[in-house]
Amino acid sequence: MFARNGRNPSCLIGGLPNNPGQGARFTESEWCILEGDKYDTAFCDKRSKFPHYLPEVAVINNLAFDPADIFPDLASLQKIFSHFI
Repeated sequence: MFARNGRNPSCLIGGLPNNPGQGARFTESEWCILEGDKYDTAFCDKRSKFPHYLPEVAVINNLAFDPADIFPDLASLQKIFSHFI
């Protein structure tokens, strides 16, 4: 969305996305896009990392129960997203 609207954002995305074709890109833009990391914050803090982010804008495009190694059920995943929101 940002790139298509001329914002040329920096980004840090897990995996290898099709667009922009790389997991990280650093630009001179004031905008930076981060993918929410659901894994532990630290050994002593088992909460997910992303609720600690302080974004100006958040886009949640889906909620899938794929991190079954972290969350025991869908309700616990939904709860961490409610903390973020």
